[in-house]
Amino acid sequence: MLKYERVPLTEPDPTTSLQYRWDVLLGDGRRVPWRGFYTGPLKLADDKLDELCWQLLATDSAGEIEAAARELRPIAAHDEMGSALIMHSASAGRKALEGDLDKLIGDDNPADYTTYHEARSVYLARPGDLAVGRTSTWKTTAALDDVPTVEIPGVDYYYLSDALLLLAEQHLSSPTPQIDRMVELLRTAPNAVVRVYALERGMQIFLIWLKRLAGLETLVVDCNGPEIARAWSRKSMLYPRVREALALKVSELDPHQILDLEARSSPLASELGLSIPVLPGYTLERSQQDLDSFIGQAIQAARLLRQRYELQLGCLKAAEGGDGVRITTGVDLGDEAKIEALARDAYPHGDDYVLEAQVEYTQVNVGGRTLSTALCSYIRRGRVADGFSCQITEGTTWKGNVYLDESSAESLGISQIHSRMMREAMERFVRAFQEKNLGLTIAGIDFALGRIGGVFGNEVLLAVQDPNLSFHGGECLSVFLDKVRARRSLDTSSRREASARDQPLYGATRVIRPTFRGPLDVLRDAVTESGSDATVITSMPGRWGVIALAAEDPAGALEEISHLHESLIRSGLVE
Repeated sequence: MLKYERVPLTEPDPTTSLQYRWDVLLGDGRRVPWRGFYTGPLKLADDKLDELCWQLLATDSAGEIEAAARELRPIAAHDEMGSALIMHSASAGRKALEGDLDKLIGDDNPADYTTYHEARSVYLARPGDLAVGRTSTWKTTAALDDVPTVEIPGVDYYYLSDALLLLAEQHLSSPTPQIDRMVELLRTAPNAVVRVYALERGMQIFLIWLKRLAGLETLVVDCNGPEIARAWSRKSMLYPRVREALALKVSELDPHQILDLEARSSPLASELGLSIPVLPGYTLERSQQDLDSFIGQAIQAARLLRQRYELQLGCLKAAEGGDGVRITTGVDLGDEAKIEALARDAYPHGDDYVLEAQVEYTQVNVGGRTLSTALCSYIRRGRVADGFSCQITEGTTWKGNVYLDESSAESLGISQIHSRMMREAMERFVRAFQEKNLGLTIAGIDFALGRIGGVFGNEVLLAVQDPNLSFHGGECLSVFLDKVRARRSLDTSSRREASARDQPLYGATRVIRPTFRGPLDVLRDAVTESGSDATVITSMPGRWGVIALAAEDPAGALEEISHLHESLIRSGLVE
């Protein structure tokens, strides 16, 4: 359990505008100043969540789960979406706070996940929507885009859901205008919807309470069902646990048959009957395991990868981590001392890990830039979206997406066979979740395309690597392209514009790190001056931002957005 200490400041903090900052006190006695974040690091403890669950819902966690299944309904593809409450924040289930803290302790650049989720969600707003948030960058974005807002107190708390729960607790004794405004929209707007990043526990408690306060029978939510957030949005659903893999009889099977048998022992296959291509890999269980057991699983998983597949390198990943956090690539599977050390470092985090085959991604040339084929396919409103994207990465960190379709992908060297395999896997994914009525509405599923060596030699494999079953960065590119298409469809003032409207449209997004000279309004002015069909989705000076650009082909999109990024760096607006 982390502890915090409030430190007075002589001048207001430039990000929170508060006259104090927080220091995080680590268990080993170290003090880490929480600087440069737009929220504080506080987090409600589990016992406080239990207490609030009783106060607000008059039930325990088991009753809360049952209530969520009855009272919160994920939006379906055929539903008409009316005015929305938009209240995105990072998910505690994805350990966003821990990810930021890990980077802060390691002298890396934290992303401030919770703030950028809040700020970029404003870009989703349509006329009649109401944005809910707290941070200064969120307020700036909403003001520039003329989006009505409900400002929530509680910027000391990292997660918006924690701040909302504390406001709900206050509302029980003294009604608050923020809660009243949200209730009014839900009561009066036809087909009202609440849009959240993920339905983790804190947000789930708040939304059930808000629904009841508004007197609604059910509340439609534009996110995945609660069971998905609780049990399925994690890498461990792809792989059998080590103890299960050890129990399989594989002596008379070839490697492809072994991989198929292991895949059928994964939670996806055993519980949902879902068959999708996966890499060789195993889940290391953490719950109710002591350190020696956890280390033993890691060593045994490495041995299985060597013995069954003759693999030399592996990749160790936190099962619930996002954005490349807590990933160790190039693990020597024969160095058991190193594997033991990695397991010791992983154990205190408290969640499962996976050890999978290391992929040597196929390389493609897009607009003069070499990209690894870390691909992503999307589910939107419960359907597989057209096209997919190739991710822009630095190390294990996502830095953007380039939109592709089957024809453009083939021109880059990604075969139609692999494009169609990916589409078929996505269709099976959707069907499996729909048949279990789990409410899958949005997802970004990462696929690897490349070689793993060993008994597979130079064979190029396509496999799911990371099922992100929540709102994801790729959705920003999809929404941006939707907006460009809508604008072009309305603009028929010239033959040239009508022709452009009918052409296939591609695009790219790029994560940026704005300087304090680059707030959103300044960056948007600079992008407008570039003359390109581009925008700035969000800017958090000192931390994070996203630019997006449309073009007539993927190579042009990547080339132009790279030039735009470099131009912003030269101007001093971006690092």
